[in-house]
Amino acid sequence: MAKTKMQNVASNISSQITHSHMNGHGLELSQFLKTDIYKISFYDENRRKIFGNLNDTIDFSKKIIEKEKTLFWLMILHMGT
Repeated sequence: MAKTKMQNVASNISSQITHSHMNGHGLELSQFLKTDIYKISFYDENRRKIFGNLNDTIDFSKKIIEKEKTLFWLMILHMGT
C-alpha cells in the first residue's frame, strides 16, 4: 500500500510541475515540504540537490529503492526549454 500511495503523490507532484512549466508560471516548491507523510527533493540534471528535505544519498540508477524501512520513488522529469 505504501508504494501505491507514493506513486499517487509522485504523480500529483509531477502533474503540478508539468502544468506550471507548460503555462510559464512559477511553482512554490515549499508547498511540498508541508507534510509529514513524505520527504522530497528536487535535483538538477547533474544530480545535485537544488531544493528539498531528503538527506539520503540517492542511487539514480534505480527507480525504486528500499532501505531500512524507507522506500524511495525516483521520478525523472525532463523539463526542456
